[in-house]
Amino acid sequence: MYYKHFGRTDSAEFMYYLRKPAELEWLHQSRHVAALAEQFSDDTLAGYVVISESVTGEPICLHIDTQAIYTFTKKPVGKHLLFHSFNDFLLVELIQLKKQVCEFDFESMEEEYRFVDTVVDNSDISQELRHEKLYKK
Repeated sequence: MYYKHFGRTDSAEFMYYLRKPAELEWLHQSRHVAALAEQFSDDTLAGYVVISESVTGEPICLHIDTQAIYTFTKKPVGKHLLFHSFNDFLLVELIQLKKQVCEFDFESMEEEYRFVDTVVDNSDISQELRHEKLYKK
């Protein structure tokens, strides 16, 4: 739906690292597979499409069956749930955009995390890891 209704993915202000539709690729066929092969089988990696990369170059993936967003990282090692759905990813990106244009002014990261908890399902998700992988530069 994002691609259909919003289209542009090259904006430096909005979902900057999101790949264009023609650039989407299966995780098990991506350049990331060599680094992940020690920990994950090809069968495990086959269910994911790389939709983006973290600020540190790690894959951000959409699980085809569940539509959840994961990252596969070296530090901390493993597969980590970032969002329960692409819609949650989009909502958090909108919050980040609103922060850039001063529509949200949080006193602390804890206040921001509490607010995000009211907007998206954060059960079983580390907001600290999400922030580190997607927004911390």
